[in-house]
Formats: sequence, structure tokens, C-alpha cells
Amino acid sequence: MPRLLLSILCAIALVTAHLSADNWPQWRGPMLNGLSAETGLPVRWSKTEGITWALPLPAWSGSTPIVWGDRLFLHVAEGASTYLWCINRADGTVRWKRELAGGNRQIRRSPLAAACGS
Repeated sequence: MPRLLLSILCAIALVTAHLSADNWPQWRGPMLNGLSAETGLPVRWSKTEGITWALPLPAWSGSTPIVWGDRLFLHVAEGASTYLWCINRADGTVRWKRELAGGNRQIRRSPLAAACGS
């Protein structure tokens, strides 16, 4: 679990490192190639280095974060449901949560909010 949380924190750090960055609307970015034209992004990070902010999640929720303007959107498993969270990109505060569906279940170690079971 700590390894997954660190991975999520790293993903958040990468997409929030430069707040004027382009929108990142889908997995692997706007061009589906995982590349960004941004410069000055962190190349090393730990629990204290290269992290702008951290947000605890209620469960494994390994979906791709979506960045749009000053917002970050996460698909999050919480209990028996999945939610869409809207996060303030600058400081990591949760703007709102909307329930998407019930029936969340864990497949191997991952809930339905993850891109695939692992």
C-alpha cells in the first residue's frame, strides 16, 4: 500500500509541478505518447522531495489523473462505490466528490477505480 500511495503522489507531483502546463486529458497525455513539452519538472522524488502536495486516498485507486486547467480529476474507490473527485491543482484540496456508481469490488488487489486488476 505505501508503494502505491507513493506512485500516486509521484503522478500528482508530475502533473502539478508546473501549474501553467497544458491540459492532460487522458492516459499518456494529449498525444497518447506520455510526452510533455514542459521543462523544469522534477526528476527525483520521495516523500519530501519533488512533491508539491499529497492527498490521502481511501483505497487503491490507480486510475490516470486528468488535468484540466486548475483542476485535477481522479476516479476513486471508496467503500462500495466509485467517485469522481475534483481536486484543486494548486494545493490539493478536494473541491467536490460525485458518486459515479455502486458495486465497487476488489479484483485481486485493485478496486474498479483502477485501470486494471493487478
